[in-house]
Amino acid sequence: MPLWSDALKQGFRLVPKAPLLLLVPLAFDLGMLALVATPAIVSPQFTLPVALPSVAQVWGPGGGALPFYPLYMLGTSGDLATALLLLVLVVQSYLTAGYVGRLEMARRVGRGEGFFASANRAFPRVLAFLAITTFLLLAASPFLLGGLGQGPAAFFVFAAVLGLLYFLFLTPFVVVVDNAPLALALRMSIELAARRFPEVIPYCLGYATLTLLASIAFFLVGWGLVGLLLFPVLYSLLGTAMVGSTLYLYAGLRPVEPVPAATPGPKAVEEAAPA
Repeated sequence: MPLWSDALKQGFRLVPKAPLLLLVPLAFDLGMLALVATPAIVSPQFTLPVALPSVAQVWGPGGGALPFYPLYMLGTSGDLATALLLLVLVVQSYLTAGYVGRLEMARRVGRGEGFFASANRAFPRVLAFLAITTFLLLAASPFLLGGLGQGPAAFFVFAAVLGLLYFLFLTPFVVVVDNAPLALALRMSIELAARRFPEVIPYCLGYATLTLLASIAFFLVGWGLVGLLLFPVLYSLLGTAMVGSTLYLYAGLRPVEPVPAATPGPKAVEEAAPA
């Protein structure tokens, strides 16, 4: 069985090994839905692999705006919107670092770190990665609003965003699983996506198909009582399976030689020995 299809299958088998982790994306979504007004779904959409599932992946304004990425658009403006976005990124980054680390421990049957140990270790680098990608997506969003009908420029930006996220989606997994510095994780993600494209592209297509089907189902159900109560729960299950499948994909792609770990921060100066 090809690596990409085996990874998708193994991801769903991983969910029962860490059932409490479903509460992490569910709590994040419910917390965000308390801050963000529930939008109308203009059209179904899909996403590329991410490290923390969210219903923001499969609902939104449609039309190509901020595609393929779970980024909530806050309804405020000015300094308050900036402060809230930074707060959301901090919370999302901490949850992502702990969530991926704990799911990797379940994948390796108890070998690895717990949620908080992984979150405390990898949080700064995950935050830096999410901040970079969020800035790039926000910078591109004015060109994408309204979709491909804006002409060649919108299509070029659309393709550029899709390509960027394809080459970078493995970065947080490299950071958390191998404790790699962010620069090295970015380089490894780009190299693996380029060199192992016969496995990575079919995996991304399978991931996109599953998220598109989920988005279509959500589009048909809408934000009624059933959709509001059930869909975040169901998507936390599907999303956890998909993140688990990405861990299996990376395990099959990663090089045999160990990845250089991030160096710890400077230690406190020890007292000088008495003369």
